[in-house]
Formats: sequence, C-alpha cells, structure tokens
Amino acid sequence: MNRPPLAAHYGLGVIFPVVVLDSSGWKQAAPWARPQRVTDRGDLLVLRWSGFEQDADESVQLLVNLARLAPDRLDDESALVAYDEQLPRSVRLIALRPSALIGSWAERPGQQPPTGRIA
Repeated sequence: MNRPPLAAHYGLGVIFPVVVLDSSGWKQAAPWARPQRVTDRGDLLVLRWSGFEQDADESVQLLVNLARLAPDRLDDESALVAYDEQLPRSVRLIALRPSALIGSWAERPGQQPPTGRIA
C-alpha cells in the first residue's frame, strides 16, 4: 500500500516526517516502549524519522520504503515486533495523536516561498 509522508509535531514547533501505518487503536506506555493495540479508539500508529544521519528528503524516502515493508496484519504482535526490530535506529514506530498531523510533508509550514516583499 502506498502511504504518503506527512508532517507532524508535538506542539513545540519541531516538525518531523511520519508515515501513518494504522488509523487508530494504539497507545504507547512510555516514549521508549513499542506501541500496543488497544480496544478503545486510541492513537495512530506511525513511522517517525528521528535521526540526523540523512537529510530530510532522504529520510522521507526511507520512511516511505520502510512503510511498504510493514506487515499486512498490524494486529499480529509477533509480526509487528519483528518489523520494529529491523527498523534502523533513525526510524521509530510510535503512537501519535491524530491532532499532531499537520498535512503533507511537501507542503509543511516553512516550505512555501514568500509571496511578497517586506520593505
């Protein structure tokens, strides 16, 4: 499945690229913990780039490529664990609230050229 890269934030002004793997039903007990499926609505399951060894364009392509390798059944815990363990250190599997998404990575804030001049 083709999943587009999106821009997300934690509310502190730092924008990072993500690819949504599942639309709801996930929680993360701690920042270092693997997201777990929950019975209530929960958060999104996303791949988040959090490294510095690549530039932004390369990191987004890496996320897209890794999303294509995600298990078809994300509720299969053993498949999800195996997938998570093969991810590079610069990519994390996290639960993210839907309100943290701000749109397309290509059209994220700060990427549009200025439309006028300031005298």
